[in-house]
Amino acid sequence: MDQATFRQLVAWLIAAWIPGIPHPIVVCRGEQGTGKSNAAQMVINLVDPSPAAKRSQPRDVKVWNTQAFASWALCLDNVSTIPPWLSDLLCKAVTGDGNVDRALYTDDDVVVVSFHRVLAMTTIDSGALAGDLAERILPLDLQLIGDRERRSEEELAAAYESARPAVLGALCDLLAAVFAVLPAVRLESMPRMADFARILAAVDQVMEWKTLDTYLNASANIAGDSLEGAPFGAAVTALVEQAGSWSGTAAQLLEQLVVPGGIRPQGWPKDATRAGGKIKRLAPLLRSIGITVDDTQRSRDKQRSRLIVLSRADPSGPASAPPDPGQGVIWPDVAPIGRGNDPT
Repeated sequence: MDQATFRQLVAWLIAAWIPGIPHPIVVCRGEQGTGKSNAAQMVINLVDPSPAAKRSQPRDVKVWNTQAFASWALCLDNVSTIPPWLSDLLCKAVTGDGNVDRALYTDDDVVVVSFHRVLAMTTIDSGALAGDLAERILPLDLQLIGDRERRSEEELAAAYESARPAVLGALCDLLAAVFAVLPAVRLESMPRMADFARILAAVDQVMEWKTLDTYLNASANIAGDSLEGAPFGAAVTALVEQAGSWSGTAAQLLEQLVVPGGIRPQGWPKDATRAGGKIKRLAPLLRSIGITVDDTQRSRDKQRSRLIVLSRADPSGPASAPPDPGQGVIWPDVAPIGRGNDPT
């Protein structure tokens, strides 16, 4: 991995030892031969050593609850696609929301499973992410390992175990330094993962890095990629890019959007009700690329229909004025970390 990616990983590891806050899901991405699975396993074992640090993608809610409840940190390995139910569960594991299930051997008793977890995933391409999940990931792009640099599993494991004490010591030194400055850290603006962002800012203050800027830029890129992977979101983006702003009902929006290839793709809403719900779910992604969504206004006719107002935000100031309602329109050598002793 390059220097910026390594520094992001170091900052994420610092945050992983701080309980009670949301931790973004670190996603190791790359083509085959980039060492995603081994890298993720090593990282998770620094936080929560386990003989089963890597898990298969769960098939249902019960399997996920069993996997996640028993560990502080775990990795979902080789994720190809993320179904909506798993996307929701991953978001809950990040934020600490609970899952309600029926208690075993009962008919009407329930049990609430609630936990904050430190999560990692490995994937080549996870596809279009739901807006709430896309705002809760930290992507790490791994580089292809050449044939001459590749190591055997035995050699790699021995090197990891040899370096592990020094790595842990360096991280603990940095963690102590972060704790010393964290209470005084204040951000000019608070992104979605605000607690994690404060930790990045503290790491930057101690190490004179720029992990917070890198993280915020990566988050914006994720949003754009997610919208491009969602045909409906891409169509909405194209509409606003072309018109600058648009206002109308969900039915009017559905009529005006151009269906790719003339054939409605999977995930394209079938009616106005679903279109309105889809826009609401896409709002965080659209906002991150500068498109505001307002669904609080009503039309001026007798029906008083709910309107969807889409407008392009001015990057140098507040959002542009909306239209008149109703008008359709690989691990490096590591030494103890401290100020002036940059591991990279």
